[in-house]
Amino acid sequence: MKGDLVSAGLKAALKQSGCPICRLRAESEQRYIRMLLWESVNDPQTRDHFIAALGYCERHTWQVGLVENEQFGCPLGNAIMYEHLAGKVHSRLVAYALRMKWTRRPLWRRWLTLLWPWARRRLSAAELRPQEPCRICQIGERSERRHLGWLLQHLSRPESDLRALYLASDGLCLPHLRQGLALASLPVEAGARFLVEAALHRLEVLQRDLSEFERKNAWDYRHEQKTVAESTAWLQALAFFGGTLPERRNSHD
Repeated sequence: MKGDLVSAGLKAALKQSGCPICRLRAESEQRYIRMLLWESVNDPQTRDHFIAALGYCERHTWQVGLVENEQFGCPLGNAIMYEHLAGKVHSRLVAYALRMKWTRRPLWRRWLTLLWPWARRRLSAAELRPQEPCRICQIGERSERRHLGWLLQHLSRPESDLRALYLASDGLCLPHLRQGLALASLPVEAGARFLVEAALHRLEVLQRDLSEFERKNAWDYRHEQKTVAESTAWLQALAFFGGTLPERRNSHD
């Protein structure tokens, strides 16, 4: 049953624009964020991880805040979580200040602290180091590994319908192609080879379109009309090398 859901999600992502793994990661993260805001703000385990991680990474900090404000109409969940986190960080900073006794030092001793190696080590604010990674990043990374593994497994079968779907799609971005090949093992070698061959073809087409885009922007050939593929080649290059932008991952185009 779980495999059927993974397969269905992968097939649906392959039928839409952009890297399918980028899209599936974004969807997985958004599901977690909605669940978090709807029912887990006061869950002790969720809160413990949030505190240990000192919140979320920069991108997900803003995403959670904006999602709640836009979709729920009131950022109350964020206020609750960050009120708790602010108190914890305040306590840690108080401990740090006491450990350093910074405010009690005369000016000449402050300079001495900055110059002596043993003293500089005491400036390290270990209290502000996260003890856990961003939970939303963990959810996204788990989605990437699960779907890449499933994709490799099924692309290894010549009769799989995923092969035709993949060739008709935009394919994997370079970061996810690299990650997929790193996950590949001998049983899915055929799937890895399929991904490489598809990427080679995609790059050949991309190079040709970029070259024509450059040529037709030259003064002598400026009157030649560009094809759609040539006009959007630079966007295709950004999508391949940088992955799909978050706001494009869930656009139903």
